[in-house]
Amino acid sequence: MIRITLLILVTQGYVHLTIYDIPVYVDSGRKLVEALMSGDFIAASKVNVGTPPLGMLFTGLSIKAFGGFFGETMASMIPQILSSSVTIFPIYLIVRRYSERAGLMASTIYALDPYLVQYSYTYLDPIGTLFALAAIPPIIDKPRKRNLLISGVLLGLASLTKLPYLIYTMVLVLMLGYYRLGRTAILLLATSLPMLVLIPWLWFPEARANALTHHLSFNSYLPVAIVGPELIGVPQAHAWYILSCLGMGQVFWNTYPFITPL
Repeated sequence: MIRITLLILVTQGYVHLTIYDIPVYVDSGRKLVEALMSGDFIAASKVNVGTPPLGMLFTGLSIKAFGGFFGETMASMIPQILSSSVTIFPIYLIVRRYSERAGLMASTIYALDPYLVQYSYTYLDPIGTLFALAAIPPIIDKPRKRNLLISGVLLGLASLTKLPYLIYTMVLVLMLGYYRLGRTAILLLATSLPMLVLIPWLWFPEARANALTHHLSFNSYLPVAIVGPELIGVPQAHAWYILSCLGMGQVFWNTYPFITPL
């Protein structure tokens, strides 16, 4: 409540912070839920083609449940706000292995990071990040088969929110292989990757082709920090791309600073 009240609702009214894509996910979430409720899977496959469905599904269900009370825009933010706030718990569980103080410091820095607070109610990333980080404690604390299956499901849910979490999963698998935990890595892959069949646009040729075209228009084999701004038609974004590639986030265009890497 402190994060949302002080660092989002109040400050946005005075500073006019830059927040992107909220209308996109409001519209996409509503359309996806309506298509699924009517059983029209072809229509569902055409909603925000190229983006997996889970985050949009949560957004649409939240609009359906709370839109009448708060309005569609505010209702669409509830899953992201809750996910971002709850993420302090897996961060604490991961870092406390070093010390209790380290766990408390890490989760507190995350909870009060101005940049993360600002973006905790817009993009779908907070939902995927919660699943991705929640997958780690079962692996490092008690790597029994049941716990590893839970981790695999959580990694699959992260990838069903946004595709870049597939990269996260692959990096984790490579790390497990480096530490000679090949069976663990295989079990995680065998559990998480089959969940991608739940992405609607993979099942329909036209939607699949549109998704491929969409992703190619935003990606390139050339270094993204150099060509990314030209690909999206925003040449002034070079500084943001370079900082993002260094893990420092966006620090201009009416955004708060990103302090977690420090």
